[in-house]
Amino acid sequence: MKEKLSQLMDGELDDRSAAEVIESLGRDKDAVEAWRTYQLISDAMRQSPVLSADFTARVSARLAF
Repeated sequence: MKEKLSQLMDGELDDRSAAEVIESLGRDKDAVEAWRTYQLISDAMRQSPVLSADFTARVSARLAF
């Protein structure tokens, strides 16, 4: 399953195979956890910020009302 998840992330699956993998995420908690881990690794490799720089300030400002 992890190999299929990796292929899905890399855009290597045809539409039918991708749909099957996505559907299986609803039934397989381990697959969901692997998907989340792969997404986190991908973000880290691209050095994508998880939240925008001013996220905390914006949330705090909205909560102040």
